[in-house]
Amino acid sequence: MANTTLHHPPFPPLNWRDDGWESNITLAAWSGYSRRFSPECPRYAKSDGFNFVIRTKPTPATPCPIPTSAQTVAFDFLLKSQHAVQSAILEALLPYYNERRPDYKAFLGRDFKLLIPKATNIAVFRELISPGTIFLHPAEKAGMAYTGFLFSTCWEVEHGLGFILHGGRVVEIGDAETAFSSRIAE
Repeated sequence: MANTTLHHPPFPPLNWRDDGWESNITLAAWSGYSRRFSPECPRYAKSDGFNFVIRTKPTPATPCPIPTSAQTVAFDFLLKSQHAVQSAILEALLPYYNERRPDYKAFLGRDFKLLIPKATNIAVFRELISPGTIFLHPAEKAGMAYTGFLFSTCWEVEHGLGFILHGGRVVEIGDAETAFSSRIAE
């Protein structure tokens, strides 16, 4: 279904790609976070938003299904509660990051302290993570879809960082696959 565009408020105009609708979205809560990384990380360009993907379940009868009501509820929640969602993500990241930080020392060598500095509060992540993609999954609970957040990081450029949320609650944190996996365990 090439060149299919959907106008379905409250979503921005959506374009069909493979198995879902895509667009870009700017969330003020994430403005100023690092965008992409270089060897000089963490000093790099600042973010201007997320790519936004709504995962659907295409069938032969409905090759481009519209977002579900649960996905619409999750999107509306994200827009209205983006600062609370950001806080939940960053608060969950702090212990996760500090627990895994020592594992990178041998791998990163002399760049260890630059690429994965000590973190005593969530402010350090402004320079260390980069908004990537938000996924609205077809899986839902209590009328709200699960949301995946994918970030690039300067300490894990290959595997990234991913979260699954339900509303403002972090359900799972892991590598990038966590954000886009259709396997949502709770």
